[in-house]
Amino acid sequence: MDSLTWKYARIIVNVVFFVSDVMGIKIPVSSKVKSRIIQEAGKFLWMNPVARVAIKTFIVAFKNAWRKDNPCEMALSILKLIMDLQATGLLWTIFESVFFGMGKWDRLITFVQVSLNVTATLSTGGWALGVKIVGAVLSAKSLIDLIREL
Repeated sequence: MDSLTWKYARIIVNVVFFVSDVMGIKIPVSSKVKSRIIQEAGKFLWMNPVARVAIKTFIVAFKNAWRKDNPCEMALSILKLIMDLQATGLLWTIFESVFFGMGKWDRLITFVQVSLNVTATLSTGGWALGVKIVGAVLSAKSLIDLIREL
């Protein structure tokens, strides 16, 4: 895997963890498990050009929104990336890797949290999650720094 794919994988995993955190889902993973999740995402990206295009599109959109200081556009770019990750299958790959690294109790609690939050998100057409992301996106300095490096 080349260094650009590695950076893309780090960004994607951090975006997924960021959105999970915004949704109130705390994913209890060690740094070792997180590294394995990044490796799995990198392998997926390496083999899937559609997923690579999605992350490139996200980075361009997010940077443009950042330059305009527009948190709504930043949040929309994150939501679009999550939808693209779902469409390509990468989101499921990340969640499988997360669940694989958890104990049974953490897996059950996280599954319930994800189920409830996905239901709430779908029932509002994504707006509830979008509003939460707008409120949190500017405080996500580490994620923004990763994206700005590219």
